[in-house]
Amino acid sequence: MNNGPAQTVTFGTTGSFSAPGEQTVPLTLVADNNTITITNPSAAAPDVDAVTVPGAPS
Repeated sequence: MNNGPAQTVTFGTTGSFSAPGEQTVPLTLVADNNTITITNPSAAAPDVDAVTVPGAPS
């Protein structure tokens, strides 16, 4: 993220390509623009439909 070191995330299986799954990955974001790259250098990357960023903690 933001040209920093790569973070390895193992996604669980859902049993079917048509069955959606959910994965939570904690990230530290900066107060401006952020770049998140999702890739897999040895196979297909996960099919990501959405990235949700919650509001700042209170």
